[in-house]
Amino acid sequence: MKGRGEAGGAVSIVNAISIGRGASLGIQLKTTAEIELIDDPVYTLSINGEPGDPTLVKAVVEVFSRILDIKVSGARVATFSNIPMAVGLKSSS
Repeated sequence: MKGRGEAGGAVSIVNAISIGRGASLGIQLKTTAEIELIDDPVYTLSINGEPGDPTLVKAVVEVFSRILDIKVSGARVATFSNIPMAVGLKSSS
């Protein structure tokens, strides 16, 4: 089983932490995530072509497989992004 999703980047105008509501403006940068559930008991993560720590991938897949009552042995996850990290463009969202 395979899945794919995309999300756009944004610039924070008003941070929601202070008043409980925030505002942001969309920009033309994006992040794409792809997942493939596999029969092998292996979890992998690739971030812009570089290997990443799959610990969170494994935890999320295990929770979803339990909620959806499906058997999942392993997963391959790849993310691709042209949103620069740590410059306030919602890269961690």
